[in-house]
Amino acid sequence: WENFKDLYDKLKGKYLEEFGVYDVPDEKYRNPYWAKIKNFIREKSAEEYVYYQLKGLEPFREVATWKDVLPRGSKIVIYGAGRFGTAICTEILHTKEYEIVSWVDQKYADIGYPVQAPECVKEREFDYVLVSIISEPIYESVKKYLMDMGVSKEKIKWIKEKE
Repeated sequence: WENFKDLYDKLKGKYLEEFGVYDVPDEKYRNPYWAKIKNFIREKSAEEYVYYQLKGLEPFREVATWKDVLPRGSKIVIYGAGRFGTAICTEILHTKEYEIVSWVDQKYADIGYPVQAPECVKEREFDYVLVSIISEPIYESVKKYLMDMGVSKEKIKWIKEKE
């Protein structure tokens, strides 16, 4: 814990202040979420950061926007098995409000079971594909790939759609 507090304080002091990150106007950020995080770090302590993040409080609540784009009870395919996709998959499993019919990723061979090849969506019955990738350009590429496989645009949901 002391190491985290030390790192947080150094980030807050040396890097953010010394490099002028706080001076960058919020509207200059391509992703408004990062501007909120910058402002949060400026104003809060390490303890508050951990507490807010663990409880999913504002501004960290925005990470889980999948709840806003998927109706409860949906049968879903999760696309993306990186750190973010794994966190989303775990959270969805804990809610028990959705049925995960497949978890897919382009690098499925490197990851292993239970992650499968994206092409398996052609053989599954599902309501939505939840693309759990933060990068918008990669999301757009995945969306095109899914649509080329025959998935309708209406069934493709992005984790960051709310913003």
